[in-house]
Amino acid sequence: MKWSALLLLCFQVFSSGADHHQPIHDASCSDPKVFDAVDLALKKYNAGRKEGNQFALRRITEAGIAGVHGSEHYHVTYEIIESTCAAQDGHVWQDCQLKPRAEAAIGVCHAEVHINSTEKPGNVISQECSITPKLCRGCPFPIWSDDARLRPITMHAIHKFNYESNDRHYYKLESISKATRQVPQVFAMLWRNMRQYN
Repeated sequence: MKWSALLLLCFQVFSSGADHHQPIHDASCSDPKVFDAVDLALKKYNAGRKEGNQFALRRITEAGIAGVHGSEHYHVTYEIIESTCAAQDGHVWQDCQLKPRAEAAIGVCHAEVHINSTEKPGNVISQECSITPKLCRGCPFPIWSDDARLRPITMHAIHKFNYESNDRHYYKLESISKATRQVPQVFAMLWRNMRQYN
């Protein structure tokens, strides 16, 4: 009996490890199972915060899946934004209000989550989150890659490059993967003063 229990345990360990080495296939960011994996990862991240506020999901940007149906490894990248709920207050992130963007820290997380249909709720194998504190005057800070203000700036830069370069080919915008913005303190102060007089 002891040997059969030991063999069963070894089989479970090796079979769960086998999923980890299978090829990763693209998955839809709108897939409910991908959302469940991100939800699990974000809840674990928030549970580990001892001070400050919880973070809420802004959007899922990348998703991949490995394994077989019923025992799947999800590889996800998602953006988060600081909420008004304090860490360790017992709320889940879905119940929290978002802080205004100018006051909120933001971040990007990469996680691997194993979900087995026989095990609830699943297991966050690894997760790494990069958090950028709230905005400060003169500090560079990331902005969302789908921000509508980026497109005209990027189009102007590409147009200028196409016009001034000696390349035989023209370039066009395919996608924006990452963007940062910096407001120098002098300009920020001038803008604020001008706003006061208008």
